[in-house]
Amino acid sequence: FHSVRYPHYSRLDIKIDKRINLGGCDLNLYLTILNLLNRKNVQDYFIYNENKNYRAIYMLPIVPVVGIEGRF
Repeated sequence: FHSVRYPHYSRLDIKIDKRINLGGCDLNLYLTILNLLNRKNVQDYFIYNENKNYRAIYMLPIVPVVGIEGRF
């Protein structure tokens, strides 16, 4: 199994943020999109028997993340 190579990995992430100052508090609103191009990349392999048969475990599809970061 150790001779198996992972295929080429390709992923594009993007982050957009906006900084706001409200009453002495700094806020950062952000939107991050992981795997923007929705590539089906191999994350790992699962070996399911002693004959070293395996199947690929793929990474998640497009994942949006929205958040607020605050500094006081």
